Amino acid sequence: MDYSKLQELMDIQYSRETKRDLNKEQRRLYSNTLLENLKEGGLTSEAIHYISAMAFQGGLNAFISWIRTLDADMQTEVMHTFLTAPVVKNMAVVRRYKIVLTLLAATLSDSNRNKVVEGQLFHWLVELSYKKDGTRITELSNAFKNCFVNRLGIAAKLPDLMKYQFSEEYTRSLLCLLEEAVCGMQVKKDEDITKRNRMMKWVKDNEARFKLYTSKISDENMNQKAKENKESGNGKAEEKKEVSDKQTSETADKEVKPMGKTATKIAEIALLVDKIEADADELAGKLSDKEKQISSLKMKLSSERAVRVELEKESAELRNKLADSEERCRVVSAEKKELEDRVLRQASVLDVFQEDKANSKSEQLNSIASSLIKYYKDFEMAQTMEMSTELEMTLMDLLEDIFRKLEKCGVDIKGRLS
Repeated sequence: MDYSKLQELMDIQYSRETKRDLNKEQRRLYSNTLLENLKEGGLTSEAIHYISAMAFQGGLNAFISWIRTLDADMQTEVMHTFLTAPVVKNMAVVRRYKIVLTLLAATLSDSNRNKVVEGQLFHWLVELSYKKDGTRITELSNAFKNCFVNRLGIAAKLPDLMKYQFSEEYTRSLLCLLEEAVCGMQVKKDEDITKRNRMMKWVKDNEARFKLYTSKISDENMNQKAKENKESGNGKAEEKKEVSDKQTSETADKEVKPMGKTATKIAEIALLVDKIEADADELAGKLSDKEKQISSLKMKLSSERAVRVELEKESAELRNKLADSEERCRVVSAEKKELEDRVLRQASVLDVFQEDKANSKSEQLNSIASSLIKYYKDFEMAQTMEMSTELEMTLMDLLEDIFRKLEKCGVDIKGRLS
């Protein structure tokens, strides 16, 4: 088995240079590594060392996970071996007290509870609550709250302490210890008040059972003593036997009647205690259901809040996009209007140009027509004359003058032929 990784993490925890605790991931690594070593080699002296030295940094978590895989007899043996190991017994009393409280909370929260292991741990609580001089250690309430109450599962059923069959002295000491621890718990939140009330009810119920038990034992002892005194008394004279029998009968009646009342009272109290336990179980179940509902609602609320934040984020993005689109629309509209104005201006210019062009063409045609009137008159005159060589030459000159005139006016006939 390799303990090097455990030693490395423990060096980080107790290093004077770093002066810091292991983080969550390092504690998980320590617990998982130690659990593998326990599965492989069992509860060796080295394993006990690494459990106890790093009890609240992952050591106890590994030990609890491993011990739950064992059968009941092996759990009892392993728990005794661990709690009586020299390295554990040499610890400070308060640290051992915290370890026992943590193990007890885990045991009571386990679905497969071990009555013997529970008894062992309650017994150790009493032992560790006293100093070497016999006086009780005070101010253990914070340890009780942090290591037991806060670690106890909400569904864990708190036990009837009478079932462990401790002596009256041990039971009385245990109840006193528990009551002092519960009464000294500091509460700051509603959850703390609920937990303290639950603990107080558990202690008071056990105190009631203990008083009922001790009262019953006391009555039985008194009856046994009366019986022994009666049997050891001197016999009466024969002649007074009738009187003696009468007195004995009267005495017996007086003894029986009170005992009958006591038995009836005990039965009534027992029924009342059973009813209280039943009511307590019912209330614990309802409380568990309500807490589950509250937890579910909190998760739902958290989810709804996350959705709301996401929707608000998307809404903000859409608003920004809308604002950008509106700005682009405004710019495009302005550009469109400007283009329309330009088109209108250009159309107006084009109309003027077309009009000027048409006017210019008309003027040009009129100018050409005016310049050709002379030649047209000569042509009409030539039509009335007989064709001769001289007339042919004249017509040729006339055509040449016409084409020359057209060319001057911009009509390029020769250019179109080439």
